[in-house]
Amino acid sequence: SWGIRMTGVNLEQGLQVKEPRLGFFHNWNILQFKNWYLNYHLREDRNGNVLYFSGGIIYAYGDLRPELKLVAVEHDYQFLPGTRQLKSGRVVCTAADSSKVEVSVRALTHLYLRPGGYSPYKGYSHGMWMGPSWIDGEKLDVTYSKVIDEVAGLVDNVCECRCGDEIGYGIVELAVARKHPRYGV
Repeated sequence: SWGIRMTGVNLEQGLQVKEPRLGFFHNWNILQFKNWYLNYHLREDRNGNVLYFSGGIIYAYGDLRPELKLVAVEHDYQFLPGTRQLKSGRVVCTAADSSKVEVSVRALTHLYLRPGGYSPYKGYSHGMWMGPSWIDGEKLDVTYSKVIDEVAGLVDNVCECRCGDEIGYGIVELAVARKHPRYGV
């Protein structure tokens, strides 16, 4: 359990009612290259208005350059037809010094967070008290579209990343929920 959080916690557990979301886009990336990495967290409403953004570029241990703060990101993701499964994409990050960093990503595999409690799934969500010794698990065959539809939502996509001639790897975490016209939901 991650403790009491807004996602899926029952009201009788003492959490206030949250405002209904009409649609949103969530994107958390942590991309590592040989001598630097890029991390950001973005949330948008259904119209693409930024609700939250933070991020930075950090350099390898021993590199004395300070973190380069990011102030904005433009994103263009492509999904597998008929799904919210990331296929590929491109992000252009703008730093506080007005420089830009463009990174393309290609999904290698997908890690489905819903069965781990990141949103309600089969009567459980992280933060819910299930008793002092509760344990559960199951095996999911994600080669079937029906199973993917059940577990999709917040997905960590392990990706190959390219920035110029550099190749790196990282996680592109995405969730597109309810109405979000840009990504066809």
